Amino acid sequence: MLDHDYQKTAKKYDIEVNRPSGDDISIFPIEEARLRSSWVPALISIVAVVGYGWALQRKTVKVFLVNCVSKRRTNVQQHIAVPLTLQLFTGSTMVALFTMYGTLLTDLNQENPSSAQAAFNLVRCSLAAAGIAAINPLIDALDVGWCFTLYAGFCLGTLPLVVALRRFGNERRASNYFDP
Repeated sequence: MLDHDYQKTAKKYDIEVNRPSGDDISIFPIEEARLRSSWVPALISIVAVVGYGWALQRKTVKVFLVNCVSKRRTNVQQHIAVPLTLQLFTGSTMVALFTMYGTLLTDLNQENPSSAQAAFNLVRCSLAAAGIAAINPLIDALDVGWCFTLYAGFCLGTLPLVVALRRFGNERRASNYFDP
């Protein structure tokens, strides 16, 4: 997908792709090329996260109601296929997004790509740890379905940042806006 988007962007701007020596990204809109299709996995992931939360919520509520009505411990069997399928979609689309963003980061930091990737992984893992630490209090306060809906809303709220980077990133980079 990344190669396809790169080729499409090069064709759109009538830039010849030079595979052996690499392309000069000072004249190539690399942000547009790398983020061109990022909205597809992002939206699939957001929908899957909401569905996952409500699939878990449905199971939790159903088991709770059966236990309250019968006043005894029951062994209610719920099929696990729905949450597992939604986890598959969420996980695979998140991996696709991390690959797109990591590739863009490497393209933008050609002098020191390993440091850029290390910083990316540190921030990503720190945010994941914070999210994991916050998940139980959120589930206790909001229930499972609303907790994952809130998480999906947060993810949806970050999409305008990706759109802005895709739209204005090349112009800002060309004007040395990000340089100290």
